[in-house]
This record gives sequence, structure tokens and C-alpha cells, in this order.
Amino acid sequence: MNLPVPGLLIPGPNGTDTVRLESPLGMGAFGVVFLATDTTNSAKYAVKFPQHTIFGGSPDLRGFLNEVAAAREIQHPNVVRVLHTETNLPNTPPFLLMEYLPGGTLKSRLDSLRASGGSVPPCWCGNSPRA
Repeated sequence: MNLPVPGLLIPGPNGTDTVRLESPLGMGAFGVVFLATDTTNSAKYAVKFPQHTIFGGSPDLRGFLNEVAAAREIQHPNVVRVLHTETNLPNTPPFLLMEYLPGGTLKSRLDSLRASGGSVPPCWCGNSPRA
């Protein structure tokens, strides 16, 4: 299996092997996220792989597939859009390909606000970060 590493080409919205993984953006309890670039149009994406694909061990594919199913259904201006998913490729782990919003992770932005004694501005709840 092709483990996600910088330089790996994966399928994307514009075809097979059109998205190149660039660098890790972050890691959570359930997944690892990479910055990626579409080789056909230079668009930037965030690509999430389940943790087991990085660290080995038994995959909890059911949990990841549940996340994929939920993500496909959510369409809201304040939620990052899922643009492409793959769950059954023979040599590539499953993944979610999402729009990339620069500026750090949600956690890092919230931590920064808390450290400065601030709170989440009301506009974060009512306006899209894409606006």
C-alpha cells in the first residue's frame, strides 16, 4: 500500500494521479492531514487520511467510512467542503480531499484567542471564512 508521504500522487476531482501531497498540516486523534496541490490547475487542498495509514496497525475503516458519509452530506458556508473521496483504491489508503483554508488549524486559532484572553467573535459563527 502507498502510505501518504510528500510527493505521492493520488486521484482528485480532475482525474487519476492529479493531486500531489506536499507536507503534513496536522494530526488529530483520528486522522492525519496533508497539504496537497492539483497538478492540473495548482489548486490547494487538504487531504485527510485515517491514522492507521501513517502508524500501522488495524484500520478502523468503519469509523472513517462513517466520517466520509457524513462529510459528503454536509454543505454549509461555515464547514470545509469535501470535494473528493476515495475508499476502495487497491494501493492507496482511503482519504477525504477537502478545500484548503490557510491560516492554521481551528485548534491553533482558538488556542491563540484563549491565550490572549479573547473569545470567539460572533462573526465566526455567521460568516464564511471564504467570504
